[in-house]
Amino acid sequence: MGIEEIKQKILADANEVAKKIIEEAEEKAKPIVDEARDEAKQIKKEFKEKAVLEAEAKKKRLLALARLEARKNVLSARHDMTELAFVEAVNKLCGLADKEYLAIIKEMFMSVDMPDGNVEVLFSTRDKKRISHDFLKEVEKELAMKGKKVKLTLSGDSRDISGGFILRKGRIEFNNSFEAVIKMQRDVIESEVARILFGESAWKSNQSTNMPTQ
Repeated sequence: MGIEEIKQKILADANEVAKKIIEEAEEKAKPIVDEARDEAKQIKKEFKEKAVLEAEAKKKRLLALARLEARKNVLSARHDMTELAFVEAVNKLCGLADKEYLAIIKEMFMSVDMPDGNVEVLFSTRDKKRISHDFLKEVEKELAMKGKKVKLTLSGDSRDISGGFILRKGRIEFNNSFEAVIKMQRDVIESEVARILFGESAWKSNQSTNMPTQ
């Protein structure tokens, strides 16, 4: 066997050994690679599941915010409509014919907690033109029939009120303007107005929406 043949034989044997080593290495590496692939798939799956969960959570948050905003808009609209109803009610009262308006004012005098003695009565600039001393004398007589000893004086002053009146005894004033009466009876009146505007079920829904959660 010549040198060249020996050389080729050595190379062939070396290649065979190298091939065998590579095959053995690949055989040993296969489960490691498979395990790594499985881990990669699991990580990918977990990442995907996490992404889905985060997307769902974000969706829920956005829906909750949207519902809250919608509820605020509905409540705001109801509030605006209720406010408008109050304004229109006051305007309607102020726009009544003198006879009807004076009857309401007299009824208010009868229902207020009237102080005894000399009491000054202040009206709006408009009402001062249609409420006379004679009218106040009539009120005095009816109050006297209820046991109230009071002398009403039409004040030279006027107040920036839509209607109703203000009683003044010394430095103390008793505000019985339409605005003050509505403010004092706001909760009761607002409930009734809401029932009229939105119906029984809508009113109950509005009430439950504003109830504090436990």
